[in-house]
Amino acid sequence: MRPRQSSPSIRRQLLALFGLLLLAGTTVLVIDEIAQYRARQSLQSLRDHNRIQVGISLEHRNVVAVHERGKMAAGVAPAARCEKRR
Repeated sequence: MRPRQSSPSIRRQLLALFGLLLLAGTTVLVIDEIAQYRARQSLQSLRDHNRIQVGISLEHRNVVAVHERGKMAAGVAPAARCEKRR
């Protein structure tokens, strides 16, 4: 008679390896989903910030235009445009 070995059979080892691969794949998918969620949130934040900035600059431009029109109606020469800062 052969003495029984205490190590698991090849079938159990392959099953354990398959389970480990499934666990690793699931972990990678979860990490990827978290990264995509954070990237979407970041882009949404940038988009919202840009909309706010564009809204402010458009409001400022409208106020300046109305102010200039008022000066022209009163016979005052409009102010020279400021150069953009770099």
